[in-house]
Amino acid sequence: MLSEAWDVMDQVKKAGAGADARVRLQMIRDRFSLPHPG
Repeated sequence: MLSEAWDVMDQVKKAGAGADARVRLQMIRDRFSLPHPG
């Protein structure tokens, strides 16, 4: 279980800012995909 978490951490470190940007884009997409009230 811990080894899997470390593997994920290594992947995140290797991805660097690229992964961060992808996460932000995904958050924005999720936000806009939500139904707007009214």
